[in-house]
Amino acid sequence: MNKVIPLLLPVVFGLTACPGGDEADKKTSPSTIAPMRAIDEAYKTEAVAAGSRLSSQMRVALIRSYSNDVSKLAADISGVMTPQKLEKIGMSPLDGNHYRTSDYRLTHNGGGSFTLEAGAQGSPTFYTVPITVQ
Repeated sequence: MNKVIPLLLPVVFGLTACPGGDEADKKTSPSTIAPMRAIDEAYKTEAVAAGSRLSSQMRVALIRSYSNDVSKLAADISGVMTPQKLEKIGMSPLDGNHYRTSDYRLTHNGGGSFTLEAGAQGSPTFYTVPITVQ
């Protein structure tokens, strides 16, 4: 009997040390991390807000500085956004919580139609925002 007790101690100790019931359930409970959909919406909201700011400022600059010449405006600010390009139309950088100014690219589609791209193509945080001026 004295030889059996030392052999049973590791088994008993192992069973009491294992979490059971409520403790095991707590380890498999849902995470408190924000769902991906909420993160996607935050990126999209920021891109749309930047597009709205840029659109408004482009309209003002088109009248004040470019004599309604969309092609001159497009030549000055199309491509990857930089603080210098934004300064030409009297706008501050587009740095936000998720995107930096250099994360934006403006494409002139002809006439008064532009497309603002935010993020890297193919990434889950890539968004396009249509902009129309005139």
